[in-house]
Amino acid sequence: MNLLVLELHDYNPKRFYYLEPKKNLVMNGIFTKLIYTDSFFTMNEVFFCFPVQYTYIDYPQENDQYTVYFDKTQVQNASSLEKINKLETEILLNYAMFTNCRKESCRSLVNKLEQGFFKIRKTEVHGVGTPPKHFLLKISGIWEGDSKYGLTAKLVESLVHNS
Repeated sequence: MNLLVLELHDYNPKRFYYLEPKKNLVMNGIFTKLIYTDSFFTMNEVFFCFPVQYTYIDYPQENDQYTVYFDKTQVQNASSLEKINKLETEILLNYAMFTNCRKESCRSLVNKLEQGFFKIRKTEVHGVGTPPKHFLLKISGIWEGDSKYGLTAKLVESLVHNS
């Protein structure tokens, strides 16, 4: 499968749009799917390249996820976190204006990454001997509860193939 992946610095926040909200199956509230569109394409779920220099990967045997640790003060990582902070802020602000949402925004993506690690679902492609080289930030939509709202996002492995 091929994906169109955007760079963290190369998007227009005014090009995010939102589909009809639906009942959230994970929590009490609603979920609104996010799309990104420009004159050449439309993305249903938005993928961004997440360049990170990790320091260590923990592959526990008993879990279906592994943990990627990184130094958030390292220049490339600090830059990526700053760009993700801006992206999350702009999407949440755009959503609030688009839907007239007056709830408190929840910065869950940035707050998780500020811990200096993230979890990735294991695949058969990578393991202890063949760690992944690239990661993608996948943004699916916006969750909205009684008093707060935030991004539905996760980090995934990127399988980069040069042809």
